[in-house]
Amino acid sequence: MDKPLNPMDKQLIAARFAKARNTYTREARVQQQVAEKMMQLIKEPYTRFRRVVEFGCGTGSYSRILLHTLQPEALLLNDLCREMEECVKELCDGTTVQFVPGDAEAIDFPGETDLITSCSTLQWFNDPGAFFTRCHQALVADGLLAFSTFGATNMHEIRQLTGHGLDYLSVEELQALLSPGFDILHAGHVQYLQQAAQLGDHLIIGVNTDDSVRRLKGQTRPFNHETDRARLLASLRDVDAVALFGEDTPTELIKKIRPDILVKGGDYKKEEVAGREYARAVEILPFKEGYSTTGIVEKIVALVKEGKL
Repeated sequence: MDKPLNPMDKQLIAARFAKARNTYTREARVQQQVAEKMMQLIKEPYTRFRRVVEFGCGTGSYSRILLHTLQPEALLLNDLCREMEECVKELCDGTTVQFVPGDAEAIDFPGETDLITSCSTLQWFNDPGAFFTRCHQALVADGLLAFSTFGATNMHEIRQLTGHGLDYLSVEELQALLSPGFDILHAGHVQYLQQAAQLGDHLIIGVNTDDSVRRLKGQTRPFNHETDRARLLASLRDVDAVALFGEDTPTELIKKIRPDILVKGGDYKKEEVAGREYARAVEILPFKEGYSTTGIVEKIVALVKEGKL
């Protein structure tokens, strides 16, 4: 996902949160509820997080829940606003808990982290896709990235009346950013490829290599080897050729092929599609609702836990 045309003014955001820090905890009741719900979701399937990073810790409501519930060996708290250190200073003992100020999109998180998490912060980011990639690189093989954010309809009435507001990502956009490569082929993929094939005479599929997938999605992915994924796609009637690419985006591959039509799945704008400058036209096809690799994996895991597989 390319950077927005009108990037966030991070200095202004930090200044405004600094000004409101003394009353934020009292007024931000929804955020407190979100933090409590987030912890319920995290602790149910997972038992132990030794190294934890919270980005956008703010006044520390979620930070206190993380510390007291998970009891990690190391908890790094980060916030864009340096003044927030005052709000969490009683937590920071210099050993277990540390505060690091700065833009989470720019600083490096410690490697071998078990959990990177945040509540109600992602909407302030300029390039969530690049941030997700860096999170995957910092997490251990079975680590977890857990975050909450607001949906596309949040405060839409105010935006309609004033013309001002944040560009919230939809669930489909977040899924696209978190799932850049084919792994387990499902019916949603097939329908998408059939639609793409109808746009031209020949359909060439670009597939992330295993190394590329691991960088983007963590050490537990992909589930299937790159040659197996490519062979499966190549066996489909609508697919004429499959090409592997090892970069995080297929831009170099598209530059070599120079397609007449570049097809992208998801809720993208054409100007956001990587490699668009090397194609005559760009077509956006929406993802099919109800289909996802993650959903398939979760169903399998549930069946195993129930002893049905």
